[in-house]
Amino acid sequence: LGKPIVATDVVGTRDMISNRKNGLLAPPGKPQALAARLKEVLDDPAHGAELGACANETIRHHFTKERMLLHTRALYDNLLK
Repeated sequence: LGKPIVATDVVGTRDMISNRKNGLLAPPGKPQALAARLKEVLDDPAHGAELGACANETIRHHFTKERMLLHTRALYDNLLK
């Protein structure tokens, strides 16, 4: 936990990561952009640690087991209607 996240900016990832707030996102299909984001974290460990701490807080707040169970239950309830 608490590691900086570097990923491509696609729908599922975008739901969890806000670019430059709790991680770094690169456009899909652009390996040079992804490499640049990775280099950014490696070149500035303090910034990477800050991103990691924010990512950890996001996960701890939005993706608890209880919250995920409630969302899954609501999804199934909705599908069964």
